[in-house]
Amino acid sequence: MNMRKVIAMAAATVVGVSLAVPAQAADVGADDPFQRSVSGRESSELKASATGKRVQPSRKEIASQPDPAALGGEESVKASTRLNAGLRDAKTADQQPGQIADSPTIAASPGKSTPGALFGVIDEVNYMREGLTAAQRVISAHVTQTQAGSVKVVYRLAAAPSAASSVRIDLLLGRWNDNGSCIANFELRAIPHDSARAGFGSESTWKNTYAAKLTRSGATVTAETPKAAAIKNAKWDCARLYTGVEDSGGQLTIGQSFYAVDLSRSELSIRGIDNPIRAVAQGKWLDIRLDVHNSGDAPATGTKVTLKGKKLKLKPKNRNVGTVDRRSTSYGVKFRVKLNGKKKQKLTITASAANGAKATRTMTIHRLPKATKYKSLAGKYFWGFATTSLTDYSGWDTNTVYFANKRFVHVGFPKGGKLPKCTKKSKTCKRYKYNAKKGQVKIGKKRFKINSRGFSANVPGDGKKRFYSPLTLPKKGAKFKVDLTNKDWSGYCLLSCTATTQMLAFKKNGSFIKGSYSIGSWPGLGSSWAVIPPDKRGTYKMIGKGRIELRYADGTKKRMVIGVQQDEREKPSARYEGVVLGDTNFYNED
Repeated sequence: MNMRKVIAMAAATVVGVSLAVPAQAADVGADDPFQRSVSGRESSELKASATGKRVQPSRKEIASQPDPAALGGEESVKASTRLNAGLRDAKTADQQPGQIADSPTIAASPGKSTPGALFGVIDEVNYMREGLTAAQRVISAHVTQTQAGSVKVVYRLAAAPSAASSVRIDLLLGRWNDNGSCIANFELRAIPHDSARAGFGSESTWKNTYAAKLTRSGATVTAETPKAAAIKNAKWDCARLYTGVEDSGGQLTIGQSFYAVDLSRSELSIRGIDNPIRAVAQGKWLDIRLDVHNSGDAPATGTKVTLKGKKLKLKPKNRNVGTVDRRSTSYGVKFRVKLNGKKKQKLTITASAANGAKATRTMTIHRLPKATKYKSLAGKYFWGFATTSLTDYSGWDTNTVYFANKRFVHVGFPKGGKLPKCTKKSKTCKRYKYNAKKGQVKIGKKRFKINSRGFSANVPGDGKKRFYSPLTLPKKGAKFKVDLTNKDWSGYCLLSCTATTQMLAFKKNGSFIKGSYSIGSWPGLGSSWAVIPPDKRGTYKMIGKGRIELRYADGTKKRMVIGVQQDEREKPSARYEGVVLGDTNFYNED
């Protein structure tokens, strides 16, 4: 894991309307099991649903009306499940290992994505009649509008279905209205021990009826309609369920009714690929680590990540991730890649779930160039970082080294928005000697190797050992298109510390946006705080090599030195590797 990932992770630590239920469909024959249901008769309550509109009571209403059956609650339910959904959002105990719940506002990652099938779980009862047998009690219903164009419902009963304890299960699909009511236009009726039928319609008329298929396995019953264009194209977002059972007088009455639920999809994206352009040495393995994110409200079950690419050896070719819960991320999915031949190759990464959700990202794998010795160090600019931990005062501990000419090197961040000239020895300007043949530099009394990939040293005047990587100084008039981040912390976190995120965006039209926010705490005092200042905007201009001028909207002008980080091909990449602006390193975070 690279340093930016470690620091980022450490910083992060710190209603009422009718759902028509036809008493019987106009085109259903005399042998239809719904007409024979239990005793072959239906109660006046169910018949009323064919001609009248009644409102299913809300939870508050139920508390004051202890006999919901008297209301004939066979129709719509107010969407008080929205509240339950909100409560469930706060629960993380059922997340998969290695997953962390994310904000629903997280932006989608680059790449192609296909949402999964529409899905919902109905399992909250708002009314249950006394005296139901186990075979008549529905525990839950997993509802899916498949991508192929069918409706599939997996019912879990308290016991295996039987003719002696017959029950009719009515599932309704529809859309929420502005009042929070689920308005249905589709119904699937199932008699678990017998058969199932479905159809579109309202009131007492079904259209486009379908004979659904029933399969049974103990107390689990699955009902699925045939594939149909009308079902595939239906735009549902809610589901409702209730059951009908025979009362002591032989009439069919409400057995159970459930709160309506949202129907939602899983939507996968592949993240954690900060730079899609990578390079690997001949005969060596390249480690690739990625994350699979589900931004949808439905879990992505049976998720698998697959790698493909010509002239690439992959180890392994695929990995099973399992279930990626709603609004969660499965972190650290690891692969190894070896490049055969010298030419670059495309690597395709696909994450797919059992419900059809799919995401694809591509990378380009290059041959890693051999490190070369510099003919001269004059004009070379390097940025370095020291390894830190939570016992240090800050996450990023960085510095720069600029070889001003053939005699002097400047140690430390440039001041005043200018590259230092260093014409004589000073606190920050050190004399150096460079042996181009050996690729060796001597600063003061210390010698170390240096090449086109950088160097590792405790440079005199710094005091800490750092790994320094080369920066490219952009030319006068250069433009950027970047959206970068810096995450850091300050303070001793066992006592008190603050985590800060800075954002920097440069656009090709010469405009920029800088933003930041900080959160902190002092556990001993039981206090916490957050600082979210307004974004700062303006225009930028490269006024010279490595020199940028920011003109803020309020009239403020600021000049700084800017260097562009290089990728593994040793090419400047502001978009993917980032920039060092003044004394702050900004980087791409996927």
